[in-house]
Amino acid sequence: MNAAARLRAEILAKYPGAVLTGRSLTSLKHRLPDLPDGRQQFSFDGAIGPLHYKDDQGVLQEIDTALENDGADGFTVRTNRTPCLLRMANTGKRRFYPNRYDPSRYVEFSALPSMDTPIRGEDYLAWDRPHIAARMQSIGIGVKFTFTLKDALAPTSISFNVTLVGLTRQGRSLLADGVPVAVMRLPTAVDAVGAERACTFTLTSGKVTIALDTSGLVFPIEIDPTVSESHASEDATYRAAEDAYANDGTYVYAGASSATSYRQGAGMRFAVAGVPAGITVSTGYLRLMPAQADAGTDTHTTIRAYKLATGCSVDTKALFITYRWATEYHCAAVVDWSHDSSPIALGDWAVDSVYRDSPELKAIIQEIVNNEPGGDGLLGEPGVGWGQTGSTFITLFWDDYDDLSAHSAGNRRRAWSMENGTGKWPLLHFEYTPHVSFGQIM
Repeated sequence: MNAAARLRAEILAKYPGAVLTGRSLTSLKHRLPDLPDGRQQFSFDGAIGPLHYKDDQGVLQEIDTALENDGADGFTVRTNRTPCLLRMANTGKRRFYPNRYDPSRYVEFSALPSMDTPIRGEDYLAWDRPHIAARMQSIGIGVKFTFTLKDALAPTSISFNVTLVGLTRQGRSLLADGVPVAVMRLPTAVDAVGAERACTFTLTSGKVTIALDTSGLVFPIEIDPTVSESHASEDATYRAAEDAYANDGTYVYAGASSATSYRQGAGMRFAVAGVPAGITVSTGYLRLMPAQADAGTDTHTTIRAYKLATGCSVDTKALFITYRWATEYHCAAVVDWSHDSSPIALGDWAVDSVYRDSPELKAIIQEIVNNEPGGDGLLGEPGVGWGQTGSTFITLFWDDYDDLSAHSAGNRRRAWSMENGTGKWPLLHFEYTPHVSFGQIM
């Protein structure tokens, strides 16, 4: 899947004549048709993960997770337009190179047991057996392996031999010369009604074993162990409840999952590149891809933001909790996004349907632009910081409603997070007109 091409097509459909004027590893910037009064206008689309990669000449190229034929070393298919190289065989053997241009460092997982010739899709290989199914998918920054237990006769554990070449291991992290370059993420099981359960994950003597206690769960059950590059974790998404925290899960949540797991939420930090200081924001919204079918009518969520364009890191539980709940760090503007909120409601979610766009966030984004230390806010003069360095960010928190009495247990919405490919993770879109100084109009 080529997410950057899809975003460009969406812009052109809305604004014929729009021109791509800038891009970074995680963003696209377009110049839109001028406004009727002659002012220029632009759009920015950013992702929490890469939309582009650098080729062997250091030039940015669009990521495309589509598989191409391989044929060497026993592998059938490979990626060729991704920052990390993935090779897969019809037997289920897979080899992941964190740096596509360094063939001397990789992790390899052994073949799947007793699997027939797979079905080949655009970016995946899939196997189907009477009691189990398996799917290996390229996600641009890694390989997503989904193991489905169809019924009670399915095995409740699976093991793979693991070979490290040019890499060492520290816990679940894989290192090259002591530097983390990839991570084996904690597998989570989700049953047919959306109940989750952590799997056990052991890695000893060159073998990974994933096991699950299926008691009380409803079949079919999906298990999702993902291996991906060790990206800049401050920009990734995280979720937390009062009794749980995960920084590498499959989903981002907001709402109430159960009577004992209220106040679930997620933090997302978007790097903003090429957007100047002093802009006037005309529209903006968060974009989330549904990960599960959710239709609870008592789901109440909000979107708030860290108020400075320096952004805030959410890569540890302590930092996440600090910035999530401490109101002194938040913008004054807060947006309600509930099941029946107007004019944009959460509504019912269907898996992988279309991106769900949040209510209008321009007040939040404008506040971040204007809140920089040193800006006097007079006559629209820009503050110091936004758009003036390479470190401009928008950090959003999608969270449950402050009033817990408004909740009904089990009402929440779930979207795909960082570990599910460039075509599904959270996006941020906003449109703006540049600042015009007195010197430009005198």
